[in-house]
Amino acid sequence: MEQTTKLLEPDAIAARVAAIAQWYHKIELPGITTPGWAPLCADAYQIPADLSGKRVLDVGAWDGYWSFEAIKRGAKEVVAIDDFSDQPGVKKWETFDLCAEALNIPAEKLSRLEMSVYDVTEEKLGRFDVIFFFGVLYHCRHPLLALEKLAAVCDETIWVETAISDDFSAYRGGLGHGYGDSLVAEFYPQNQYGDNPTNWWVPTKLALGGMLAAAGFRDVLTWKLNNPKDVMACRGFATGASPLQKPEFVAPPDSLGFRTDASVEIPDADCLKLNLGSGSKPIGGFRNLDAKSGHTIFPLAEYADGSVDELRASHVLEHFPHGQTLAVLREWFRVLKPGGVMKIAVPNLDYIVDAYKSGGGHQLPLEGYLMGGQIDRFDVHHAMFNTQKLNSLMEAIGLRGMRTWKSEIDDCASLPVSLNIQGVKPDPSQAAIQKIAAVITVPRYGPTAPQYVSAAAFGPLGIKIHRTGGAFWDQSFERAFDAAMQDKPDAIITLDYDSIFTQADAQELIRLMGEHPDADAICTIQTNRHTQKALFTHRGADGKNASRIELDMSDELLPISTGHFGLTILRVSALQKLKHPWFHARPADDGTWTQYKCVDSDIAFWNQFEKLGLKAFIALHVVIGHVDDIILWPGPQMECVYQKAVDYFLTGKPEGTFQ
Repeated sequence: MEQTTKLLEPDAIAARVAAIAQWYHKIELPGITTPGWAPLCADAYQIPADLSGKRVLDVGAWDGYWSFEAIKRGAKEVVAIDDFSDQPGVKKWETFDLCAEALNIPAEKLSRLEMSVYDVTEEKLGRFDVIFFFGVLYHCRHPLLALEKLAAVCDETIWVETAISDDFSAYRGGLGHGYGDSLVAEFYPQNQYGDNPTNWWVPTKLALGGMLAAAGFRDVLTWKLNNPKDVMACRGFATGASPLQKPEFVAPPDSLGFRTDASVEIPDADCLKLNLGSGSKPIGGFRNLDAKSGHTIFPLAEYADGSVDELRASHVLEHFPHGQTLAVLREWFRVLKPGGVMKIAVPNLDYIVDAYKSGGGHQLPLEGYLMGGQIDRFDVHHAMFNTQKLNSLMEAIGLRGMRTWKSEIDDCASLPVSLNIQGVKPDPSQAAIQKIAAVITVPRYGPTAPQYVSAAAFGPLGIKIHRTGGAFWDQSFERAFDAAMQDKPDAIITLDYDSIFTQADAQELIRLMGEHPDADAICTIQTNRHTQKALFTHRGADGKNASRIELDMSDELLPISTGHFGLTILRVSALQKLKHPWFHARPADDGTWTQYKCVDSDIAFWNQFEKLGLKAFIALHVVIGHVDDIILWPGPQMECVYQKAVDYFLTGKPEGTFQ
């Protein structure tokens, strides 16, 4: 196989792919994916994401999916072998060579040989760190001999995938009539399995593990695809360490000598996720696209409008000219499905500047962060971003619900310099919240900033604010609700006269309510002025209010038992189930109004809400401010000393003022 010196054009690749009638693997090439069916679920193979420096043997390579995948994951060299015994009449290596040429893989990294697994020896091929043995074992007349041959040249790890008989038996009635957790292998002297005379043995998952252990592999672990819908999905997997490796797992004397793991689900075939700029860090479950592999990530011409569930672009956007970044983002937004997520990671200019100003530049590759490593034509930066700029760009293309995200792998997005922001493409089909009203009670005198904030947020959205006032907050608030409900809205947003928020905060609440039909109320995160704790309560597993909450920040909502009304959206259909009065304070059992023993009006509302089975949540990524009275005192050098007004009434003037 000669090394390619010129990249094939996508149209030429597509024409050559179409000219080949039979494909087994679905391989992503520039401009096209080959029309095979395997692997069903690449993530289920559990191959390490990083194979840097490894020498890999791919047994039964066929079209070459796993050979190419090993190189993408950093393998130093891959040797692919196949004897084509189960492919009569096929033009040997035609598909493999086409894909290798299309992917522009150097000859020194990849070689292929027509060879039977029984002929593998150290003298012929040398030794290997990693061995792939996928879709071959059940075609072997002598599976144990095949595994022993591979054990003899393995220095680190073998990975195996094969048909299994846990859920299917050719002799017992087909799908749903397999052997389950039995130590069994079915034998087919003719064509009993799949009408294919080259299928000889199909073990159960347990028998597969036993075979690897018997061949000398250590620390054997097996697993399988769960709930297969057809015989093609009845697949099992195993991995084992080289016989040369010191065992990490010591099997009990009465055990089978290996372990089994939980089954894995086959992912939804309709779920399409793109990892743009994957480089040498591919992610399972994604289509990993990178310019160095010949892929085009702008424009994404091969992807239809609204076809992608998730788009991840880690340290890619800065490689486009700064005048083009908005166009790039719009193109990526085009292919995103409504409700889909776009994750962007770029170098954070503010971090770079702060590191430089603090004198830390000699310890960090700040020039590389800012301008790229410049090791090749791809590794050059043409644009700069900070939080404000990236948020503005993502909002400009139509994304909503922006928040930070953490990388799931060890890549550039996991570095401290990385600015990671994700957003959601609005889904009009789920936005059942069409008409919205807002309510607020206002004091006779009070802070003016929140009034400007509410007008700026709701005016452009066309949301009418129903304002009431009076000596009794609870009565006034309920009158505001009554007035708002005369307009027959789908939802009502509550405001407080001392809350600070943005139009984007309000829009995010509306989006969340539309996309979470189970939510009857969604509050924002706001801090109590006095306790400096968040204004909500969450019940733990014991049914009591939790004093400490372990948050999964990948979630959008957290169930709560009580909330606040600073900026909260309530579904009108839920409000109609409440009995009046909604806000009805009750004294403590002794008839007094002792704090924390009596029930305040707002808590009475949430108590009734919960009692009726209505569901309230906190929006984990929508944070609003709480206005407080602050007194400024002159300090010793006439600098400002800040004191909360409530503290003045408790302690008088603060210490450290000008004397």
